[in-house]
Amino acid sequence: MSAQMSPNSDGVRSKRRNLTSKERAEVVAARLRSSVDL
Repeated sequence: MSAQMSPNSDGVRSKRRNLTSKERAEVVAARLRSSVDL
């Protein structure tokens, strides 16, 4: 969980063109939900 906050600043710059920090968080949440379902 702590790692999610650290790479936020760096990750946002690299993947900003693809997803915004907000959208990225939603995608991560969606992945976690799908993982739990499986």
